[in-house]
Amino acid sequence: MPWAHPPQPPEVPPAPSNGGGLIGGGVLLLTFGTLTTSALAACKSSRGEWSSGCLGGVLGAGGSMLAVGSALLAVGIVHRNQHVRWRRQHAPPPRPRLVLAPTAGGGLVLLGGAF
Repeated sequence: MPWAHPPQPPEVPPAPSNGGGLIGGGVLLLTFGTLTTSALAACKSSRGEWSSGCLGGVLGAGGSMLAVGSALLAVGIVHRNQHVRWRRQHAPPPRPRLVLAPTAGGGLVLLGGAF
């Protein structure tokens, strides 16, 4: 009689990235881009004329940060949604935990869990 091996549990695919770094980077770039483009008022001279070098630099830097930050934020949100979907399908369900502990006046009973 050949030795029967116990059935192997189905292989769980690795968890996708939760997108936290992309979301954080996107938010930072959006913040700095907004602050940079808000400096446009400083590009106007006292006579009311726009300085072309200042205007181009501020719009180029601020606009680039806003564009890259928006893209990072969007990709991070997609990764986060994929991670949440994976976690719902493959993560073990939460289990309650019972803790009994002695105290000076008797005992302590705790029921806890993580969700």
